[in-house]
Amino acid sequence: MILLLTKNHIMESLSRAYVQAIAAAAGVNLALHAQEFDYGVDGAFHPLKKFRDKLVQSGFPLEFQLKASTNWKFNKEKTHVIHSMDAAAHNKIVDRNNDKGAIPKILILLCLPKNSKEWLQNNEDHLLLKKCCYWERLAGELTHNERKQTIRIPRTQHLNEESLVQLLENVRMGVWK
Repeated sequence: MILLLTKNHIMESLSRAYVQAIAAAAGVNLALHAQEFDYGVDGAFHPLKKFRDKLVQSGFPLEFQLKASTNWKFNKEKTHVIHSMDAAAHNKIVDRNNDKGAIPKILILLCLPKNSKEWLQNNEDHLLLKKCCYWERLAGELTHNERKQTIRIPRTQHLNEESLVQLLENVRMGVWK
């Protein structure tokens, strides 16, 4: 008998595949962490620079926490993605980003269709992963909620090659929007 991954592990694998594809298309070195213990960082983007005719990591990485969910929606105006995330995970990201001098960290949320049969389609001509990832740099106040925290991510923060390059430029320059 063949056993299949759990739904959550499939969603996690698809979120990793999405991030790998975007990083590759953007020409960014990606480290997906396979650490023994998970302390809230799933990976890091490492931009490159040229040093004496060789490519080296620039020293300005951007870390991220990946989440995948079918439990998301657009707000009434369709300008934001609304998602309820684990309050402890929210606070880990906020705490990191409030710490001056720390490597910045973003949340990357893969919004999947409710029907799992729609998540991935492929044939000889294409591989289609539905829907997309959005990113958010959570900072400011920690939540006092014990279980869940609702976040609103602007739809303009769609993770693609251009937005990834801009995020890494923000890290290099020490600025955020």
